[in-house]
Amino acid sequence: MDLIKETCCPVCGGGELHDLWQCQDRLTHRGTFTVAACGTCGFRFTNPYPSQEDIHVFYESDDYVPVSNTTKGLINKGYHVARRVMLRAKRSLVKRLTGRASGRLLDIGCGTGEFAGIMREAGWQVQGVEPYGPARESAAARFGVPVVDVPEQAGLPDKAYDVITLWHVLEHAHDLNRSLRELERLLAPGGTVLIGVPNYTCYDAGFYRELWAAYDTPRHLFHFAPDTMRRLAARHGFEVAAIRPLLFDPLYIPLLTEKEREDRSWLRGLWVAGVSFAVSLLHPTRCTALAYVLRRKA
Repeated sequence: MDLIKETCCPVCGGGELHDLWQCQDRLTHRGTFTVAACGTCGFRFTNPYPSQEDIHVFYESDDYVPVSNTTKGLINKGYHVARRVMLRAKRSLVKRLTGRASGRLLDIGCGTGEFAGIMREAGWQVQGVEPYGPARESAAARFGVPVVDVPEQAGLPDKAYDVITLWHVLEHAHDLNRSLRELERLLAPGGTVLIGVPNYTCYDAGFYRELWAAYDTPRHLFHFAPDTMRRLAARHGFEVAAIRPLLFDPLYIPLLTEKEREDRSWLRGLWVAGVSFAVSLLHPTRCTALAYVLRRKA
């Protein structure tokens, strides 16, 4: 298997990198991967990481809910219940943050199509992008949403989409800066980008450290915090216009972390989830996952 090792930070270009954590592949159990940190800007990323040609094997598990859609197990059943609530919350978030009730929406990494489907029902013209074939076929069949593979995204029209959403997607992108350049190409004038990603400044990340499930190496290649997201956005002509907490994640990620521990304690997981949720209410930018609202700089 080919592993790619970066020698400079993808966000600031700095060469002062140091190893921070050794994280187990919790899903397919294929080894340990290093989370590195930039000494200049603090950005964290998995380094080295599998090539784009090889990383597919790390997604081949029935336990990977975003593409398998499994309801096996209590935690996965809970995920589906919470996802239905979050879908409505995300639909409301789009309307509130953009001031639009309809328009052209591009959902990158649409998975099995639930968010794309609920936005189509609300009157939006929706286009999906999804690299995993079975998930792509499911989205099209269940929700009637046109979905293309990632290479086909290059054929989508320039400046065409009023809203572009990436819900827990950007952390998987192999070329972070190319992904931001593509957003700039696709976004219509006056448009809005919504990026939902885990946030390693949250309480549960500090508690669990290298065991934190949202590091999810090597599927998650990049690990974000508000400061580094602002820096990345600015590098590509965007500004972070707003940051909103995704309040399902502090309840879910601690329990998912406990599930993978040899000394698992559901009581401890519930306690960490409760504290993390309370911290998220008091300090929204310390939520386990954040939605960043990006717009082009004036």
